[in-house]
Amino acid sequence: ASLVGSEMCIRDSITLNGQYCYEGTPGRPVIYKNPIPRSQIAILLKILEETPFPCLFMEAENWYLNFVDERVIRVQDGIGTRIPPLGDPGQALEHDIYQVIPYLNEKEAVRLAACLPECGYTVWHDGEGVDLTPKGGGKCSGIREVIARYGIKPEEMAAIGDGNNDVSMLAYAGIGIAMGLSLIHISEPTRLALI
Repeated sequence: ASLVGSEMCIRDSITLNGQYCYEGTPGRPVIYKNPIPRSQIAILLKILEETPFPCLFMEAENWYLNFVDERVIRVQDGIGTRIPPLGDPGQALEHDIYQVIPYLNEKEAVRLAACLPECGYTVWHDGEGVDLTPKGGGKCSGIREVIARYGIKPEEMAAIGDGNNDVSMLAYAGIGIAMGLSLIHISEPTRLALI
């Protein structure tokens, strides 16, 4: 962190839905990492063998899809990002996986989550994408680790989000700024600024 005027400027990065956080300095020392348990990845790979559906596997420095279909194209186009490269999902057993994005609807996601008890999930992008992270993980876990380094309290921070996978983060922050409210479903009262 460095001081800018009388304000603190944090250059740390909170990535992969809070599961991998690193300093914004050369060499990028890791602040926090919380991979999905390999046992859960093994279960997921077995499910994919029996019932294939597209999944994006996300390592700290690498990401890859098992295959592309119309749903992947629609979701990636809808969020304005390129189609990730194809890769062998079997390598997910050899590397830490911090997030998996199964391209499933909410009903399918509920069925998948029942098979992965050590994972949590959030459905996003019009119900066609799912963030699969370690149970108890999510953006708040990474934020908690980073702000604790600087002695910052949640009520002293602001967060900006644009989708269902941001709701807990927006509620955690002293000021939550929700962009594109139609995409965010708030079930609990919280302090939000809407833009």
